[in-house]
Parts: sequence; C-alpha cells; structure tokens
Amino acid sequence: MTEPDDQASISGASEQRAQVSPLQMPGKVDSTEVVVGARSGSEKTAGAGSRPPPVPQLKNSGTQSQLKVTEFDEDVSNWGRQVMEDQDYEDDEMSHASLSSGLSPRESRPRVRPWDLAEGYKSLAYHSALYSRAQAMRKNGESPANMGIADDLPMRLAAEQLHALAGMSQKVQEAIVHSQKAFEHQHLLAGRALLRKVVKGWLGVKRRHVNKRQVLERAVQRMRRSELSRCFYLWKDRFGEVDDYARKRRKCEIMIRQGLLRRYRKLESRPIFVMAKKRLRRVVQEWQAAVHAKEAARRQEAAVQRQANHKLMKRALLSWQRGSKRQHQHSAFLKRTCQRLAKSRLQRMFHQWTDLVGSRAQKQSNAKHVVHHYQCRQQAKAWRRWKQYHSKAQRQKKAIKKGQSSLMSPVFSAWLSRTCKMRQVKACRAKNAVRQQHRLLSDAFRGWSQAADKLCQQTLADGYEEVAGQVGSMQAENDRLRRDNERFVRLIDSGEWGRGRVAELTQAGYTYDTR
Repeated sequence: MTEPDDQASISGASEQRAQVSPLQMPGKVDSTEVVVGARSGSEKTAGAGSRPPPVPQLKNSGTQSQLKVTEFDEDVSNWGRQVMEDQDYEDDEMSHASLSSGLSPRESRPRVRPWDLAEGYKSLAYHSALYSRAQAMRKNGESPANMGIADDLPMRLAAEQLHALAGMSQKVQEAIVHSQKAFEHQHLLAGRALLRKVVKGWLGVKRRHVNKRQVLERAVQRMRRSELSRCFYLWKDRFGEVDDYARKRRKCEIMIRQGLLRRYRKLESRPIFVMAKKRLRRVVQEWQAAVHAKEAARRQEAAVQRQANHKLMKRALLSWQRGSKRQHQHSAFLKRTCQRLAKSRLQRMFHQWTDLVGSRAQKQSNAKHVVHHYQCRQQAKAWRRWKQYHSKAQRQKKAIKKGQSSLMSPVFSAWLSRTCKMRQVKACRAKNAVRQQHRLLSDAFRGWSQAADKLCQQTLADGYEEVAGQVGSMQAENDRLRRDNERFVRLIDSGEWGRGRVAELTQAGYTYDTR
C-alpha cells in the first residue's frame, strides 16, 4: 500500500467515526496497528502559527487487521484546548479550558494543535483498554504497578469534570456530592473486601490448626481406648472370664476374611499384572534380540583376535615344550648314565669284597645279588608300567590341552602380562630400595665425615689452646727464674760459693728451659 492510499484510508476512517463520540466507546476495543510520531510532553503553544503535529503513518503489513497501537506519552486533557491570549489567569486553575469547560465557545480561538478525531479515538481506546485491564486485575486481587497515565484515568476525568462544573447550579453540586460519596463508598467497599480476604485467610489458618489439634486428640483417645481394652482383656483372661472358643473363632473369621480379600485383590489385579508382564516380555525380547546381535558381532571380532593371539601363543608354547622336553630327556639320560656307572662301580667293589671275605660272604652276597636282581626286575617292570601310564596320561593331557587351548590362551596371556608387570614392579621397587639405601648411606657417610672433621678441628683447637697455655706458663716460669738468677748473681757475685751456686742455678735453668 502506497502513501496516498494510507492518507485515503485515514481520511475514510475519520469520516466514518465523525458521528460517534469518543466518550461513548466501550472499555475494551480491538487494537489497531498505528505508529504515531513521537511528541514531546513539554511542547509549548505558539498561537495560531504553531507547527501542526506529524501525521500518523501506517505500517505496510499487508492487511489493516494487523495494526497495533503504541503507547501515547501525552496527557489526554491537552487535546482540544484553545489558546487564551486575552486572559491573565495563568495561576488560576479554574480558568483553564478543557474538553468540558464552557469558558469560551468552540472554534473562537486558535487551538494548541488541530483536532484529529481518528487519533483521539485511537488514544482514548488505547487508554480505556489499559484501564479496563487494570480494573480486572484489581478485582482479582492482583494490583499491577504504575501503568502510565491510564492508571489514574478515572480520577483525572472525574477531577476535570468536577473542576469544570464547580461554579454551576445546585443540581450540579448535588451531582458532585453524589460522585464524592460514590467514590468514598467504592473506597469503603475496597477496604471491606480487603478486610474480608484477611479474615477469610485468618479463619482458614485457624481452621487448619483446629483440624490438626482435633486429629491429634482423636488419635490420643484412640490409643487410650485401645490400651484400656487390652488391659481389660488381659484382666479377664487372668481371671478366666475370656471365651477362648469365641476368640479363636473370631480370629479365624478375621483371617479368612483377610485371606479372601487378598485373594479378590490378587484376582482383580491379575489381568493388569499379566498385561504388564506381556508388555515387559516383549520389551525384553526386543532388547535381547538387539543385544544378541551386538554380542554376536562383538564375539566374532573377539574370536578373530583371540584366534590370531592363540596362533602366536601356540607357536611359542610348542617351541617352549620342545625345548623343555629336550632338556628333560638330556637330564634323564645323564641321570641314568650316572646311576649305571655308580651301579657298575658298586658291583665291582662288591665283587672284590666278596672275593676277599670268603665263601660264606660269597653265599650271602649271591643271595643278596639274587634278591637285588629280583628287585631290579620288579622295579623295571614297575618303571615300564609307570612309563606307559605316564605316556598315556601325557597324550590325554595333550588332547585336553588342544581342546582347552582356546580357553586357556586369554588366561595365559593375562597371566603372562601380569607376571611381566609384577616383575617390572619388583625390579623398580628393588632399584628404588637400592637407590634409597645408597642415598641414605651416602648421607650418613657425609654426615659422619662432617662430624669427624668437626671433632678433629675441635680436638686440634683444644690441643692448640692447651699447648699455648702450657708454653705461656713455661715462658713465664723461665722469665721468673732468669730474674731470680740475675738477682742471685748480683747478690753473691763477690764469693766463690756464690759463683758456684750461680753456675748451678744457671745450669738448672738452662736444663728446665730446654725441657
């Protein structure tokens, strides 16, 4: 739709609604999609030469039924006001012209802005819809937050109308008083409704508390009655006042009734159980089929891998068996050879001994030889039988191993891997233990060497101090003796005895100094 078509549609809507007053429209109207140009609420009047407001533009959405009203940020009471240039009651709010004021006839003064019926209708419909929705939410007890200028729309309209009708006749005054009483009555009804809700809530809470207390009291009374009845029954039973036949019969009736009830419940629930079991069986069968298919594929893959591993392990096992068998045969041959050599040597020694001992010993030796020969024959027969049994058992074991090789190969591989892993772990542990032992030994030796060096240094220091002290004391003693000698020399220098004595003392001093 082009711009001329938009202007034509707006003018057509204005002509259709020119005969309808905006105040007679219902509270809720269908929203239409109109985008109104932004207006400033602080727009000042400039007389007849004021700039007209922008023309509302329609969104080209395809159909006129998809129109949506945007928020109006201006006051409704500004629309329709006229410029009062010859009036000087700017401070008197009774003199302000409004929609319903009779201060001046219409169209006698230039308007603040030109009156647009379509725009006024849309604005009034928008604010009426907001007000009706807010009133519905208030009736439900869900008062919304401030919704703009439509939140106090009835109060503003009523205040404007009362303001315009303030200087009129007694009838108008009575209407004003009636409106005030109606507002007060509405306020009183709202307060009473709020009090009624509060009282109902309090009664509900109180009733719940009372119900809980009554339930607890009934439970306590029932417990007391049951306890008293048991005590009374025990008292009657003690004094022989209880009819065992009636009690047992009543007990049997109760058990039969309970069993029948359980049987009825079981029969009633049996179809449900059967259907659930069938459904579960179908689900399990489908699941098993899927699982079997996956398991068959997995088993086939595992069998191929196992067969390859089995071939490799079979070759290794056969080579190990051949080597061990060859080694066993060689060791058995050596053992038999050694036994034969020892036996032949023993026989030669025995023959020589019998020749030396004599005829009696010869007879005894012949008898022993016969017994030994018989025992050897029996042992040879037993050995041949055991060897036949052992070879047969070996063949059976080989046949069984060939049958079980497919099962034993994974076990052998797991055992082999675990054995290798354990050997590696043991080797690592042994290395770690040896390394830790060496480290501890080196730390201990280093600490011992440091302690020994410190002890040697301390011993040398102590010895040096002791020697220094001894040398100092000896030097002081030598000085004292030298001074004494000199004094004695000066005292007895005149006599022969003095000279001889001085020589002795001097010689003694030299000897002590040398020591």
